[in-house]
Amino acid sequence: MTRFVKSFFLFCGIVSALAAFPVFGQENKDGITINKRPFKDFGEFVKQKLDNKEVDLDKPFLVELEGILTKDGRFDTKNTRFIRSEGDAEMIKVAKQAISAIGDSGWFAYLQKSGVEKINLILAQDDKTVSSIIKSEMADENKAKTIASGLNAIIQIGKTKIKDGEDEKLLLNGANVASKEKQFIINFAMPKSAAQEMINRRLKELERSRAEQ
Repeated sequence: MTRFVKSFFLFCGIVSALAAFPVFGQENKDGITINKRPFKDFGEFVKQKLDNKEVDLDKPFLVELEGILTKDGRFDTKNTRFIRSEGDAEMIKVAKQAISAIGDSGWFAYLQKSGVEKINLILAQDDKTVSSIIKSEMADENKAKTIASGLNAIIQIGKTKIKDGEDEKLLLNGANVASKEKQFIINFAMPKSAAQEMINRRLKELERSRAEQ
């Protein structure tokens, strides 16, 4: 689990869908290379908006994406689109940028290699909770169950490697993977207050890092 992935997912609590699986964030595993640049650019994007008082991370939002994955795990730009946006306009922009950053990084290659070609992703925040759902319909029920079982195994392995009280453990505890008929479903939810605390910590770390450069 590389440092940049942990920092990114903790810093961007709104990207909670993928925070559930920080153990995926290893470069060159199974021939997959994660591009760090979109993560760093997204962090700077959010920090600049906060510095300019253009966004309030406490505001509610919901965005829904239907995405087609390319063979390298990125979004097929011609066939991927946001189909629903609700809530605060600036937070919608941030959420969309976060999802795009993850797509540009190649992270979804881990799902693509499992046979996932199309995903539906919902990322939302209300008064109490930050949550996300990733769904994909597979060829049959057995395939959906196999993927769900594999992802749950990764979560359990991740939990054994992380100490109680660490942010990553909290994120993993908020994750749940299940299958329903032909779909596998990744659910993630955590209290909004806890997500905000993690975001604020990462923002402060980013600010300190920039001051030291």
